[in-house]
Amino acid sequence: MTPAAIDVTVLGTHWSRLRALLDNGGREAAAYLLLGHASISEDPWGGGPRLRLVSHEHRDIPEGDRISSSGRHVTWGTAGYMHLLSDAKARDLVPAIVHTHPGGRAFFSEQDDANEAELARTARNKQLRGLASIVLGRVCKG
Repeated sequence: MTPAAIDVTVLGTHWSRLRALLDNGGREAAAYLLLGHASISEDPWGGGPRLRLVSHEHRDIPEGDRISSSGRHVTWGTAGYMHLLSDAKARDLVPAIVHTHPGGRAFFSEQDDANEAELARTARNKQLRGLASIVLGRVCKG
């Protein structure tokens, strides 16, 4: 069976708040989203299966959870993440983590992959549909 293509639609109000994370004094920043989901068995344009995720709610990382950030990392505690997972489960939504690379391109570093594997495992253990992870980047000009 062909794996489903995945696309994410972020509502304008949520997108504005996420883009604002890039203006954090050159330091990485992060936030959470809760996403609705729709499984499409046969996409009318591509013909294959598709999973569409749509933002339902934006959440800032709680101030008390923030640990540190620089131009190359952002770190926060997991209390807010655990609350996000509980809310996602109760509302049948998909939790998402968004973080920025303000001085570069949107890519997942090896550290991102390692950290988010643990977060995804926690989401699976709570029997959620999964965990979405989004990186926003901005290439500096000049």
